[in-house]
Amino acid sequence: EPDCNCRAELQLRKMTLSHPCRARFVLHCPILRGLRGAVQLAGPGPLFARFLCAATRTAASAPEPPQLQQQRQLAVHRHHHPRHQAPEPAPPAENVCGSMQRHLRPLRAADRSNRISSINPAMQLTVAQFNMLGDHLALPKYFPYVKKEHLNWETRRAVLLRQISELDADILCLQELTDFPFFVRALEAQGYKGQVKRRPSNHGRRRDGCGIFFRPEKLEELQYGAVVYQDVHDRIALLLRLKHSASQREVFVATTHLYWDSNMQYAQISELKQLEAALQEKMCTPTPVIVCGDFNNGPGSSVYKYMQDSFLQHDQSEMQMQSAYSAYSSDLGEPPCTTVNFRRCWTIDYIWFTSRLLRQTHLLELPSESVLRAEEGPEGWIDRVNQKRKALHTGKPLPLDQNLNGIPNSQYGSDHIPLMAVFAFD
Repeated sequence: EPDCNCRAELQLRKMTLSHPCRARFVLHCPILRGLRGAVQLAGPGPLFARFLCAATRTAASAPEPPQLQQQRQLAVHRHHHPRHQAPEPAPPAENVCGSMQRHLRPLRAADRSNRISSINPAMQLTVAQFNMLGDHLALPKYFPYVKKEHLNWETRRAVLLRQISELDADILCLQELTDFPFFVRALEAQGYKGQVKRRPSNHGRRRDGCGIFFRPEKLEELQYGAVVYQDVHDRIALLLRLKHSASQREVFVATTHLYWDSNMQYAQISELKQLEAALQEKMCTPTPVIVCGDFNNGPGSSVYKYMQDSFLQHDQSEMQMQSAYSAYSSDLGEPPCTTVNFRRCWTIDYIWFTSRLLRQTHLLELPSESVLRAEEGPEGWIDRVNQKRKALHTGKPLPLDQNLNGIPNSQYGSDHIPLMAVFAFD
């Protein structure tokens, strides 16, 4: 709009509004951040431009603080990311993953051998894992420690979309995915393609499912498959066979959400064996495999041991699986938690990969438990939970001298946090 006097005018003139990065601009432009939910899916063309200009017109006359100016320049920098322009000389290895650089750390073993410096960034692959907490599950009776406004679906899905956008991953593996049309459109607007599948659920109460999304400029889909586990637990898995454009190497990517009861490890392993059989059926020769998901069990479980010692390894040592976060903590190995609620802090989400066919280089830094518990819940929520437990004679009273807050909250849209690992093809 040539007659629009606003700070966004220069950026808007430079932007091609039909370009997938327009959604990222909305997410990261500091002036528009509060309006991102309204414009996230706005279509291309003059209407979109007029909406942006109208939204920022009132901010034009006010002086811009230095911090806001720096954030605005960052938004413009992200728009000019090399992914959306003609190829340029490869950046140094430490610049891996662009906007997530400050959150990624190299593996200690890779650091010592100086192997990272020899990796061509075009040969790298970033894979993210995220249980999004389905909209039908985020109820006050399950999350008494969360303020109602942070359980509101319209609010929460905007936070989830922001978290996904900030990851900027090449591959996204999602569980408890709901509101399929919204997220498919939103992720397509960010440049992703993918496959989704809802849990079959004969009784219709469960509306969630799984999804795998990838960047088509970096990966090509060769084959798609879905596994409906043959049990009474209504669980599924998705798998894609993808070709990495730069290396011309193939990789299988699978995502699953195992049965919720951690005491029924035999049922969870039975589901893994069905996923394993589906992968082996599609695999003619040893091929890199990445399996992401919510496994609903911890590092000390037989489920973890099965993935580490048995999954895909029938007389094929090169198919040995390793958890990407198994060396995250020097004392514990796996991180202390991937999900935090008022009952516990626990690690149940994983990115598994064939460690002899893929080289892992970086991990996403995860927030600490204290950060995840930082936001206060509704006033008096612990007293209400204790009164209910006393009346129903169920469970011990919650302690009053501990911080039992958790997620979701204003910054985290799910009761799980996203994981991300960077891999390279040798």
